[in-house]
Amino acid sequence: MAPAYANLFMHNLELQLLNLAPVKRYLWLRYTDDIFMIWTAGEQSLLEFLQWINQFHDNIKFTWDWSKRTINYPDVQIINSNGVIETDLYTKPTDKHQYLFHTSCHPKGVKQSIPYAQALRIRRICSTLVAFENREPALQKHLVNRGYNETLVRGQIHRARMLDRNELFAPRQGTTRKRVPFVVTYHPGIANIGGILKELHPLLSLSNRCKQAIQDLPMTEFRRPKSLKEYLVRAKLRPLDQETEDTRIIHKCASRRCDVCNYLIVGERFSRYTTSTRYTINRGLDCNSRNVVHLISCKVCGFQYVGFTTTKFRLRFNNHKSRLRAHSRTSAVDKESDDLVYRHFYSHGHHGLPDVSIQLIDKVNDKDDLLAKEGHWVYRLHSLKPDGLNESDFFFGHNRGERGRK
Repeated sequence: MAPAYANLFMHNLELQLLNLAPVKRYLWLRYTDDIFMIWTAGEQSLLEFLQWINQFHDNIKFTWDWSKRTINYPDVQIINSNGVIETDLYTKPTDKHQYLFHTSCHPKGVKQSIPYAQALRIRRICSTLVAFENREPALQKHLVNRGYNETLVRGQIHRARMLDRNELFAPRQGTTRKRVPFVVTYHPGIANIGGILKELHPLLSLSNRCKQAIQDLPMTEFRRPKSLKEYLVRAKLRPLDQETEDTRIIHKCASRRCDVCNYLIVGERFSRYTTSTRYTINRGLDCNSRNVVHLISCKVCGFQYVGFTTTKFRLRFNNHKSRLRAHSRTSAVDKESDDLVYRHFYSHGHHGLPDVSIQLIDKVNDKDDLLAKEGHWVYRLHSLKPDGLNESDFFFGHNRGERGRK
């Protein structure tokens, strides 16, 4: 909002200033806090005007640079060539030309467009083709230094050189197309999604509903992935009172109304029943913990089931209990179609809820990370059938959509 406030203030100030000025300027143009002016009333009159505007407001003061031949404003060099204004590129001495590295993790199209975009910018700024050609070697050098292919750079500069500069300033008549965006997070190893969409889009026309919904070819839009900084640096520091090893345990919530405590195994470790490999809890967890991965174990045979929930765990476990009780009352046909974890606790030699024990084994904050963490423990604990009670492969499970809504 700061530039907007500054523009509003300066607009009002310059209206008053220019209306009250003792000598009128020939041209006055302002871009935020930079002003370009053409003065035709003589040098002495100009100096008096500059002194006058610095006395107009108590807090707003101007600095200036003026010349009869050439002036810089801000990245344009403006030249008075025998009464005709010409423009050239102006580069500040502090400009490091830090264009995006070609090795950066960005879509190929983004990196390939940079040489052309920079050449097009210079083509617009330079009023003559000679001035543009004088700037070509420096642009090529800077881009090659950032890892861009020299042949590609030369080709894109030549492409900009061949354009008619007058047409670059003409308004374009754009066509409005209702293209549906296909948004994915970018990864350098990702397939050519645009090509795949182009190849398979005709299949949508076979369905009248799809044909009406997606008439034009969807456009691929890449979402920015996490940067190294976002992986390595926390936006929010951990509190000073971090959990100690003594608090990284599973404990009961001790609420009189909590039925989960009757099934919860307390402690700081859990194990894989097939190998007795033991794992340590990474933080303190109880029945009210959210965004947790939980482990259901069978007291009779040791089989295990890994699940997750984004709500309080006691609410999720109440759902498990309801499903188990409902399973005992369903018909034989419905029992066969029920989830494996519920069928197991009513199989031969089992007695339902009394055979259930539960542990909370992990916690993360991001929902997508939680889903990945569930899959991580499914494989580490070997809880996928036939060794455990998880029915679907984590990555290709048919009901992943339902699990994502837990």
